[in-house]
Formats: sequence, structure tokens, C-alpha cells
Amino acid sequence: SRREIGVEDAHACQVVFEEQRDDYYSDRFHELRELQLRQPARAVAETFESRSVITDDELEAAIRRGLGEAAGDDEVAAAAREFRHLGLIWQAGTRQVWEPGIPSLMDYILQEVPEP
Repeated sequence: SRREIGVEDAHACQVVFEEQRDDYYSDRFHELRELQLRQPARAVAETFESRSVITDDELEAAIRRGLGEAAGDDEVAAAAREFRHLGLIWQAGTRQVWEPGIPSLMDYILQEVPEP
């Protein structure tokens, strides 16, 4: 049997989706706080504001800006690994550029993490 989906059904789905999305974003935000990576995440999100992909050098520069210019290469690399693990950034196939894992998560970070 075929069932039609009405406006009420679509609205109910939207509400559930938004709640689950907000929970997911909140979880990532708290993980970034625990890892002390909120400012580097903000710097990466700012870098993606003006472009859809960034290079390794641009990613490293953004992370270093967020950590502080005195951050060592190991700290920068560890932050990049955490960002990949959290789904903040990813590389598509063999492309040698980074993309936002979830673009709207970048917007959330910009909204929730205060500027330094």
C-alpha cells in the first residue's frame, strides 16, 4: 500500500533532524573544548569562509594561528589529525586539498567560538 506524506509529517521530520543536528554540533563543540582546539577550529572555519577548499599549507597556517604562532609542528599535526577524526575536515579521493567535513558545522563553530 502507498502512503502519502503530508505537511505535518515533513514538519515533524524537520524538527527531529534539527534536534539531532544540534546535538551532533554540540558534541563536536564539547570535544573541541576538551581537546583545547576551539580557537584552531575557528581559524580553520574562517579560512573556509572565502573558499571551498584549502591546501595543506593553508590548513597548517590556520591551525597555527589558532594555537598561537609558537606552536610546534607536532602540535599542528596533532590538531589536524583531531580535525580529521572529528569530521571537521576531509580530503576527497586523491585530491590534495582539504574540504569542510560538514560546511554547516563550520558556520556553527564561527557562531559559537568567540574571536580571540
